Amino acid sequence: MKLTVMMFAAALMLAGCKGGSSAEKVSDYGADPKKAESIYSYTPTTGVMVDEFRSDDGWKYVCASALMGVSSEHHRLYSPNGNLRLILGGASEMGGACGWRIDYAENGNVRAVGNIGCLADEEYSRLSKGGNAALEVMKEKLESGKCQTQYIIERAKNGRITRAGGIVVPQGYVVKVYIKEWGPFWISDIDGGRFGFFVSLAPEGKERENGVSLLYCNDRLIAETAHKNRKPTKIRTYNSFGQPVGVYKSDKENAADTAFYDYDKEIVRNF
Repeated sequence: MKLTVMMFAAALMLAGCKGGSSAEKVSDYGADPKKAESIYSYTPTTGVMVDEFRSDDGWKYVCASALMGVSSEHHRLYSPNGNLRLILGGASEMGGACGWRIDYAENGNVRAVGNIGCLADEEYSRLSKGGNAALEVMKEKLESGKCQTQYIIERAKNGRITRAGGIVVPQGYVVKVYIKEWGPFWISDIDGGRFGFFVSLAPEGKERENGVSLLYCNDRLIAETAHKNRKPTKIRTYNSFGQPVGVYKSDKENAADTAFYDYDKEIVRNF
């Protein structure tokens, strides 16, 4: 099915939205409700070792690291109520770890996701020791409340998401927000270790069967997926400048992975 010009225009308009991504300070800990909304889940991976450390006051630090081959690593901090608050990723060529912070509202919904940037050398050195030293580094990043970019999640009274960062959800679309490893996380020392904050928009009702879904990463449109009878048939990718880069046939939901390498491509056109 061909992607219509109308859908491309709407997607580009949404990609150009700005408001909602600011470097404002967030509260030190925010709410810590029980059974809060989850926007990330760790998938066990072959060849990866997982270590856990729990402090006396109930905080839990989890580290996953590749046993051989590449040097990707994966760090998570959970609150006493079991809520994921910080997630960091890195690889040997990065020489550090970069991450994300999650804040919750009192009702348990995610209210903001913040990019906290990369750890300083001293912080990364302490993190590498693991155990209590690593947990303290993670808690310090949480307590500082500093984010390079913050994506606010706005909702209607019924809890439906109406805006995620700079992405305004149009009528007729359902939205999903989540954090995910982006790219070859466990198979590359160069690209491995990246996380992204994703916003997925899909048409509702019958439109979903043969419609076009949109995928954003860190507030930028990265892919459109055309569906036929609810099955993905074609993916169009965009680079970081918002320019269309490639069109691919697809028989599975792999838009993020397909878009990963195209995101850094620069398109030069002669007029």
